[in-house]
Amino acid sequence: MASQSDIKNRPSTLSQTIQTIEFIVKDIPEEKAHLLGKKVIGVVSEIGKFIDLTNLYGITIAINYGDALKDLDLGSKILSPESYTNTDGITGIAKAVTVVRNDRPYTYLVFNAQYLFPLIEEKEDSSDMNFTLGLIAHECAHVQLNAEKRFLPEFKLGASIKDYKHKMALGIAEICWDEYAACLISSSFINTEKAHHISTTLTAIETAHEKANQAIFAYRIHGSLNTLITEAGEAIIAPLRMISYLFGDIDSSYIFNEKDISWSDIEDVHQKFIEKEYFIFADKLWVELRKLWETRKKWESVLVFKNIEDIVSDIFESIGITFTLQYDGQYYIGVL
Repeated sequence: MASQSDIKNRPSTLSQTIQTIEFIVKDIPEEKAHLLGKKVIGVVSEIGKFIDLTNLYGITIAINYGDALKDLDLGSKILSPESYTNTDGITGIAKAVTVVRNDRPYTYLVFNAQYLFPLIEEKEDSSDMNFTLGLIAHECAHVQLNAEKRFLPEFKLGASIKDYKHKMALGIAEICWDEYAACLISSSFINTEKAHHISTTLTAIETAHEKANQAIFAYRIHGSLNTLITEAGEAIIAPLRMISYLFGDIDSSYIFNEKDISWSDIEDVHQKFIEKEYFIFADKLWVELRKLWETRKKWESVLVFKNIEDIVSDIFESIGITFTLQYDGQYYIGVL
């Protein structure tokens, strides 16, 4: 592994992009916007020595984060408009978005400006600054990950997966992998988000079953299976998605600092997952995410995600939702 000094002497991959980076700062007074933009570009350029940013197309920083996502030109009708997480206690503040320019896919980063202000504020407490640096590094890691995955047919732009259950479960598996791997990759630059990820994981696990049961109750009134799978799925899968970040933080401690930490050492999270009967799902997920990391340069197909897809299926079954394949290739969705 290259030393920190060797890495810092590398040219930034930001300067190796095949196009000029599009950079927009919105909803902020001009002088402050100019200063913030200059700081962000400096940080991203430094991160580019650690992370491959050659597939980065642009960056938007905005106070009105939701509007910035909604207004982003995706460049293709096959891409769906972007939104962000906004549930009790968990709110999205940055996102790596796939866009199409000149008939090829790129990654575009959108940030909530309020979480980048520590870059231009003078404070003695460095915790906010470290969180901001970690946030930027994490989103930059998604730029590298998005480019790495596109050799798999199912992850290519416009790819169609006909099997309903496989499409749904693979999408969830991909999210868990992306967040785990992004935490690992960004930790080569800075590792400061562990406390935040513990908090969001605890928030997600606390209300997962309650929200899933509410979605099932609502289904018995509206009768829409698609709505049920979306609403119950988002609730019941949220703890796995959030703990994937935390697993990435934990494993980065071993890979980059040679500190072997188990998630059982994070007692409040570990005990809460046991209490909520999620422990076995999370523990299996951790094993599979580690396998994916160790074999990531040898993947031949999305079958590498099969075991995580099975975990997703088991979680749905745990709340009484089952998927049974019929002779015609369709699924019968059972709701207990």
